[in-house]
Amino acid sequence: MVLLFVVACTPELEDTAEPDTDAQDTAVQDTGPAERIGLEARTGQAQVSLVDPASYSGQEIWTFTADSGAGEEICRIQYALTSTGVRSDCDLCDWAFDVSLSEAEFVSESDPGCEAVFGIGPGNVGDLNGLWAGYGYSAEYFGHAAVFLLEVEGEWVALSNALFDEASGAYSYERLDGYVAY
Repeated sequence: MVLLFVVACTPELEDTAEPDTDAQDTAVQDTGPAERIGLEARTGQAQVSLVDPASYSGQEIWTFTADSGAGEEICRIQYALTSTGVRSDCDLCDWAFDVSLSEAEFVSESDPGCEAVFGIGPGNVGDLNGLWAGYGYSAEYFGHAAVFLLEVEGEWVALSNALFDEASGAYSYERLDGYVAY
């Protein structure tokens, strides 16, 4: 069986009308300031002990950088993370902890500032103290990379690559939380 396709070609029509030079375009469209995009990220370093009693102690730096992460750093907030308990509900994790935030402080900010991008300003940075999260680690996430896991609404989610030296207990990660308009 042979199928034939017929393609019809039509010549392009030319617009031969004279341009209207008397008409003026009076519509002005104000699009406002151009939307800017920045990168939100968190970089952490900790000392993890898996010997009884197991523990997690370190710091995390929360940043927002202009121009999709290639520009000026707009906000940097730093806080301590300390384990408050060991988690056993992460089947994907080699280890997991509940960690509590403390000692939250501004490190630096530039226009438009931390309050504009994170909703956290000089008057409320202390509100971060006492917040907690579930942090975990898997050396071979589905047989591939070592990853940082975060408990989100009862589910453990792999967010970034991570490094863990079991002999020294040194743990580090850099999680890119996403691009945000500001």
